[in-house]
Amino acid sequence: MKSAQFIPPYELLRAHLARKQQVTPDYSLRALARDVEVSSSYLSAVFNGKKPVPLERLPEFARRLEIDSLGLLLLKQAIIISLIPEEARAYLVAPASASEPSPVEVMAKYEDVGRNEMDLWSRWYHIAILDLSTCEDFQSTPEWIGNRLGLRTEVVATALDYLKHEGYLTEIEGRLQKAAHHVRLPMTKSKAVIRAFHSRMMNKAAEVMESQTGDAAYANRLISGITVASNPKSLERAKERLSLAAHEVADILSEGPSTEVYHLGFQLFPLTK
Repeated sequence: MKSAQFIPPYELLRAHLARKQQVTPDYSLRALARDVEVSSSYLSAVFNGKKPVPLERLPEFARRLEIDSLGLLLLKQAIIISLIPEEARAYLVAPASASEPSPVEVMAKYEDVGRNEMDLWSRWYHIAILDLSTCEDFQSTPEWIGNRLGLRTEVVATALDYLKHEGYLTEIEGRLQKAAHHVRLPMTKSKAVIRAFHSRMMNKAAEVMESQTGDAAYANRLISGITVASNPKSLERAKERLSLAAHEVADILSEGPSTEVYHLGFQLFPLTK
């Protein structure tokens, strides 16, 4: 039976602290210990894998390290898995079938980036260019990229300069390549640049829906929604499931040779006042 990649909870905590330190460099392990109200020696042992992550302090860890709901879910899963004997873990984290990866496997591919890298989302086409560079027929010229994404050549040239300068794109033997194949920006607060990104993508979805009305175009997209009477107490669990499902769908879409770039978006918001 195929076993999913297991990331120990202390390694996840280390990654979250490192991401916090990208924005707040002087936020030390000692400062975190103070904020979550444990001794610095105990927290040091936790971060070295010598002591278990204290479950009762998880909400405070999440608040201080700005861990989003999906990151917290994965941390909880890692803690639970760490309590199981190693030889038995495969039965818990293995996929339901050989062709379907488990949630743990799906999320293990993603690298969380810090808020200092938020500028990557300041233009919708930054992300699109990065993913386009992984397509089978990709060409590195601004003209070809502009033609595929409906952008002016000079706009693409400026974007390429930015992506190369910041290390998101590398050039190998004359071909541009995405430096990290899977990145994720965990968010715990609303930020203007991210709101603008999502607004632009929702506008693009509306443009596609209104301008491309033929059968072939309809078959190549899915724009749908559900209106439901909701219990607010279930909101966090629903958000976790939606976030995880989005990453699982992305994993399915990227199977095999890729030739197109899609955007998967979803909105969950109250209609009542």
